[in-house]
Amino acid sequence: MIASPAALTPEQQTAVDHAGGPLLILAGAGTGKTRVLVERYRRLRQEGVPAEQILLLTFTEKAAREVLDRVEQEDYLPAGERYVLTYHAFAQRFLQEEGWLCGVPKGFRIVSEVRKWELMRDILLELRPAHLFHAQRPYERIGELLKLVERAKQELVSPVEFRAWATANALVDDPVLAAQRQAALIYGEYQERLLSEERLDFDDTIYFSVQLLTQEPSVAARQSRRFTHLMVDEFQDTNFAQSRLLELLAGSERNLCVVGDDDQSIYKFRGASVANLRRFHAVFPDAAVVRLEENYRSRGPILRAASRLINDDPDRLEKRLIATRGEGRPLSVLTATNVAEEADAVATLVKTAIDEGRHRPKAIAILLRANAHLHNFARALQRQGVAYQVSGGRGFYQQPEIKDCLAYLRAVDSPDDTVCLMRLLSLPRYAADAVQAGRWARQARDDGRRFFDLLQESNDNGARRLTDDLRRFNGLALRLGVDDLFYEVMEQTHYLDLERFLGPIERLQVSANVQKLAELIAAYCDEHPDHHLAAYLKHLDATEAAQADEEIAPLDDTVNAVHLMTVHQAKGLEFGLVIIPHLVEGRFPASRRGEGLTLPNELLKEELPAAELHLAEERRLVYVALTRAREEIVCTLASRYEGVRDWRPSDCRIRWPGGGGPPGGTAAQRRAADRRPLVHAGGHLPALPADVPVPLRVPLANTAQAADAVRSYPARRPQRCPGQHRPRDTTHLGDGRLRLRGGLGKGTVLRTGAGPLIAGPGPQLPAAGLRRR
Repeated sequence: MIASPAALTPEQQTAVDHAGGPLLILAGAGTGKTRVLVERYRRLRQEGVPAEQILLLTFTEKAAREVLDRVEQEDYLPAGERYVLTYHAFAQRFLQEEGWLCGVPKGFRIVSEVRKWELMRDILLELRPAHLFHAQRPYERIGELLKLVERAKQELVSPVEFRAWATANALVDDPVLAAQRQAALIYGEYQERLLSEERLDFDDTIYFSVQLLTQEPSVAARQSRRFTHLMVDEFQDTNFAQSRLLELLAGSERNLCVVGDDDQSIYKFRGASVANLRRFHAVFPDAAVVRLEENYRSRGPILRAASRLINDDPDRLEKRLIATRGEGRPLSVLTATNVAEEADAVATLVKTAIDEGRHRPKAIAILLRANAHLHNFARALQRQGVAYQVSGGRGFYQQPEIKDCLAYLRAVDSPDDTVCLMRLLSLPRYAADAVQAGRWARQARDDGRRFFDLLQESNDNGARRLTDDLRRFNGLALRLGVDDLFYEVMEQTHYLDLERFLGPIERLQVSANVQKLAELIAAYCDEHPDHHLAAYLKHLDATEAAQADEEIAPLDDTVNAVHLMTVHQAKGLEFGLVIIPHLVEGRFPASRRGEGLTLPNELLKEELPAAELHLAEERRLVYVALTRAREEIVCTLASRYEGVRDWRPSDCRIRWPGGGGPPGGTAAQRRAADRRPLVHAGGHLPALPADVPVPLRVPLANTAQAADAVRSYPARRPQRCPGQHRPRDTTHLGDGRLRLRGGLGKGTVLRTGAGPLIAGPGPQLPAAGLRRR
């Protein structure tokens, strides 16, 4: 939500009217930064600046499309091409025009993740470096090496510079340095092979753009004349190379406007550094600074909680969020005994919110720390009959419909593949009895015969239909590329007969996933000369080995379904109700993992202490999750996840209440730890101000009955089953923090009820079948 179109705030107007020179806009969450960028663009156009001379950069294609749509709606003046692009899209265009000057092939293409893995695999098998290659585990360190190469390019470290460091440290007897010296040689070899295939990766596009602008002053001058005004969104997410690119493009006029918020810097894993905001001050000491602090998205309790959380970061740039939408519902905290009960409680809560008409499904989001945590909540929503969509989640090749499609292709190539044949027999087209199919498989094994032959000889109509289909497809595979073959398989088997799938959202998701698989197969054919089925299946094996899984296909924004996604995927979005599960130490915040092979410290341009980076970034992740909510926040946690130990509620405070470190490990100490404030001003669960009502803790072992049992204040204590954890509630400590105690206290009543599954009209389903490219 942005400010009313009728008027800008004084701070927004100052940012829009800034005449020339560098400008830093510190824009807190929900403060209308997109509108400021659009209004600034419109002002420049009204002052006579051609659209071709304004460059506006964003981080994602989705953000670029949204900003471009807004610009075209607001700017009514005639315009040629508008340059509203992502960093990488701009860099690709630039190198296609000027890259030949620094040795970049003019017709270069972006390399796939799988091809990168294959190149690194071939280099390791050929060079066999002692510290990076193990004969029994030859592919073990490929991921680390690719990450190291990526980081080197983001830090603008060339293969020559890396090799020079290796030579200077050749006599140092240290196995870590020895591995880094060998990595320097591998980096150079990898880059040579990449360029020999006329391919670049995304980091190369920025790296070579910076190299070109640095080495060719005439090119830099030409670009600064071409783009007289630069604007950048989400500047806090830039890495060093991207930041340097902006400085070079700004030229002598320095008409560079960047919008950022250090509190929302959450992409360290891809090289982003919050230090770039401080670097901006160093490079442009005379830059004007405008702070946008009036929040138009969230209610007061949400903003106060978020502020108490993020204020614990001593290195953040000073700013505060001011609520403009008044007060709202207090934050709720739900506890459970285990992860399954936590997921079931969240699903019940979501269904209740929909049934009561508080929120439409698409206005609800469940935000998790990692993709691996999505599964339990997806199954719980299914059990409750709640329509949902997974946004940006990994595991594309693990989706049932994708496994079905690949089983068809593998069975066509290898009819002896019993696993694939068994999977296909279970499809409605063949509908073979599962027990009988198991008997056939056992008979084939005992008699030493092919499972396919037994199916062909059986009297079962489904089994014979499957063998007929596979024989026909095998004949097509001899004369068709894998892209056309896949289309024929889907068409002739009527796999996308959407009537057999449950519910409209599942039909949409299945159709979108199968369509994406068709596009991935077509992309493979574009990149590889061999289009035979066997070659593609070999590529799939490499994809699996490279762990290069794809994201589940996204659905249209108009689909009325609950969003299930990670916090990173939610960046830039907003929802009426946000649920943040797994708020325990080790899950959210996540435990710090070793980075493996790293760049030598001497080659890093900027770096912060690793431990502080991790703690601060986890804190910012929760801050981002909180500030996605317009109306309500619900935080959830369970006593146990993996293992038998109890998990402690999230608390990554640097300064504990009363001083000292976290509580110890004895039973008494753990009970005392349970009585410690679950919610701290600097922890991962935000503290509530003392004037906000305390939300109810519902015992989640039987959520619906517990909710029905609580109808008045004070609430009755529900009956406990044997072995069930005692329900806990929260009480104030007098300083804005909360403490857990036995029993249920006053709070917000959560209850279940009957109602429609999906509010509003259902989505329009696409026609069954695939779209050819």
